[in-house]
Amino acid sequence: MPRGVHMSRRKQRRSTKPLLRNASPARRIWPWLILFILILTIVTAASGDYGLVRLFQLRASYDRMLENNLELETDNARLVLNVRSLRKDRHAIEKIAREELGMVKADEIVYQADP
Repeated sequence: MPRGVHMSRRKQRRSTKPLLRNASPARRIWPWLILFILILTIVTAASGDYGLVRLFQLRASYDRMLENNLELETDNARLVLNVRSLRKDRHAIEKIAREELGMVKADEIVYQADP
């Protein structure tokens, strides 16, 4: 066989594959189309009602609600203890009657001074 007539398989593969710059316009547009779709997908995933930004906002709102619930549970427990003491402890009732209602016992004398 003369030289140059027989090409190796490697050279045949390389020679039949068109280069990107010599490719048809339809083949050159595919990478750009894929890039555009990828960017569009990322923008869509980051925005909108179901996007990442909304997810972070909802997560922050959820954390604030948990903190508020903890504060309310603490206040509720304090109020339950206060109600129990008012039902059972006469001294607590008397203290509130004196401080908030201004009541005095029958044998006490009240002096008022104007500031």
